[in-house]
Amino acid sequence: MSEQGIGTSSIPAQQSVNFRDVDIIIDYVGNWPPDAMAAFDFAASIWAHHLTSTVPVRVEAEFAALPPGALGGARPFQFARDFNSDPQPLPNTWYPIALANKMAEEDLNPNGVDIVCQFVTDAVLAANGQGWNFDPDIPPAANEYDFATVVLHELAHGFMGGTSTVVSQFGVGVLGNGNFNGFPTIFDSFVIDCTNGDQLVDQPNNTIQLGNFLTNGNLCWGDENGNTNCMFNGNPSQLFAPNPFLPGSSISHLDDGTYPLGNPHSLMTPFVNTGEQVLQVGDLFLCMMEETGWMVDFTTGIEDELVIYEWPSLLNEGQNFEFRATFYDEEPYGDYINNNSHEWKIEPLNNNGFYPLLVTQSSMAWNYWPDQLPYLPATNYTWQRNPDGTIRTKATISADDNVGISHSDNVDIGIRFIPDQPELESDYLGCYEVKLTFYAPGATSYEIYYDTDPGVPYNGTGLPQGNSPITVSGNVNSITLTNLSPQYYFFNVRGKNSTGYSIYAVEEYELIPIEERDCGVVSVDECVAESLVILDISNVNMDDFGTVFIDLIRETEMATYYGTVGSTSIDLTALDQSMTFASGSDYVQIQDGNTYTVRMRYPLQGVYKLQEANFEVSNSLLCGRSSAGGPEDDVIGEPTPIVFEIVPNPANSFAIVNVNIPAKEAKVEIRVMGQLGQVLQNHALNTDNTKTSLDISGLPPGLYFVQLRLDNQPIETQRLVVSR
Repeated sequence: MSEQGIGTSSIPAQQSVNFRDVDIIIDYVGNWPPDAMAAFDFAASIWAHHLTSTVPVRVEAEFAALPPGALGGARPFQFARDFNSDPQPLPNTWYPIALANKMAEEDLNPNGVDIVCQFVTDAVLAANGQGWNFDPDIPPAANEYDFATVVLHELAHGFMGGTSTVVSQFGVGVLGNGNFNGFPTIFDSFVIDCTNGDQLVDQPNNTIQLGNFLTNGNLCWGDENGNTNCMFNGNPSQLFAPNPFLPGSSISHLDDGTYPLGNPHSLMTPFVNTGEQVLQVGDLFLCMMEETGWMVDFTTGIEDELVIYEWPSLLNEGQNFEFRATFYDEEPYGDYINNNSHEWKIEPLNNNGFYPLLVTQSSMAWNYWPDQLPYLPATNYTWQRNPDGTIRTKATISADDNVGISHSDNVDIGIRFIPDQPELESDYLGCYEVKLTFYAPGATSYEIYYDTDPGVPYNGTGLPQGNSPITVSGNVNSITLTNLSPQYYFFNVRGKNSTGYSIYAVEEYELIPIEERDCGVVSVDECVAESLVILDISNVNMDDFGTVFIDLIRETEMATYYGTVGSTSIDLTALDQSMTFASGSDYVQIQDGNTYTVRMRYPLQGVYKLQEANFEVSNSLLCGRSSAGGPEDDVIGEPTPIVFEIVPNPANSFAIVNVNIPAKEAKVEIRVMGQLGQVLQNHALNTDNTKTSLDISGLPPGLYFVQLRLDNQPIETQRLVVSR
């Protein structure tokens, strides 16, 4: 029976799945057979049951060419140290990024993956008369390696990390090797001599003494005082510490002589055989993970499990909740749910608490039991709702087995409920226009009435829009009413979903006649997107040519532009005379004593001013979209997007970078960087170029980063995989 090593490795991907105690998002790189993905998902689900974290863990996995004798490898994508958490991490100590995220309760690497793994292809194994077994329900054949077993092992290295040590061919030991910059990992901090309790981190670095320590064959797991809860047969966890030192295997694994095949802790030894299947992590290694900072559930995973397998996903209020559940008893067999004194608990949860429903059931396997859900009011609680307006919650079933271990499962359920009463606000936009903004949790559409009568909105009295309501879909939360008149209005909005209607939200609003506001040179009502401004020049000092100077100004945070503001223009109309004041002009000839109506069109974003600019007078008026609260920027149009893509990806010797840069005067650069951020190539482009070729024939296979920079600032970074 042949034997293969299990080491450590990397890479990126494209398809994901989620689990429950911690979300594990798996990105599969390249072509993955469905049965291989199913086996990977199975192994990941075991870790998702064992570990708890509020931060999702992203894993990238691919089949790749590996060194001879290696079945697979995985490692943390990066490590973090001296971050903020409660409790605080050990100072000057590297933590694998998934663990650091869990302790910090935030994603410290939001744009990157957390674990990278690679596995040898089935074709490579076939060349040696071997292969993968992708079905975890069937033991592998004598010439097959069990894929789920290898994945389960490799993901452990991604979550836990390993040692930062190496021993040179001359016997010199190094702690914090390479990119660890002389600092230990959290794993290193728990390595001690089994006999005297001496710590690895206390040994002199870069010495033969450290080399001897790492290869003495007598290393265990323990803290600075030699203490640990991780015991087997009265002894602490024995680590693999052979002589000579084996990079990728030494220290980071349990000792294969102490925990041979058949031992419950054999998964985390450094070797696996054909025909071998180990689908449980073992409490010893889980205990080690817990002492480094992970929150570990020792009772879930592939072990005994309570499962809800049939339930209604959507209920009417007050409907019975009927479900079927069963208990799976895995090795070692003999456990069962206590039938005599068991209390089932169904908990429909919301954001502020839960309504418990206690049910006593005398029988366990393959049963269903109906019971009444309590009334679930929407008031005073913040419910999560589906797009169809239903309340979305969870039903949790908990049970204790005969040895007192608690098991649970939960399922999503929805409860049909009418929408809440809408929140309604009204804003006057000027020119007898009012904007209504509304929102009702659970609404899939809205009905709007505006009425001049204080009675119910559908009585046919004084409905400017007619007897039928204005209906908008649930993703529309505002409407602008135009051509109103100066009088009292009653605005009425109600939400609707498949269950029914909410009660009305009603707002009374009085529109009063517009009064012109004297601004010196200009008088105005309210400026809107295409603004109307009245220019009263009867009291303006004219120059010798009977001319008044007018500037159209667009203000930004950085500068003020006079005259030319894109394609902006002003039309002046007086009586039956019309003339245009172009945005690039300095003045327009207008007659003393007349009143002019000005229509301003401004497609560029900003706050505008119309300013009389005679030498003796300089008054101004804000002209942007305004409301009762004052003028606001008028945002018109969307910026042209930047296009940045790399093809092909993965690439072999050359890759094409396609770019499209709206800013034609920008300085454009393309950088190729290594995983540590070192710049390997730099290409300057002029903005007329739409593509450039990258010669990557000299780069070793692996993961690189290609960065687009404008004016020396990074804009976007993408991954590039170089393969041969």
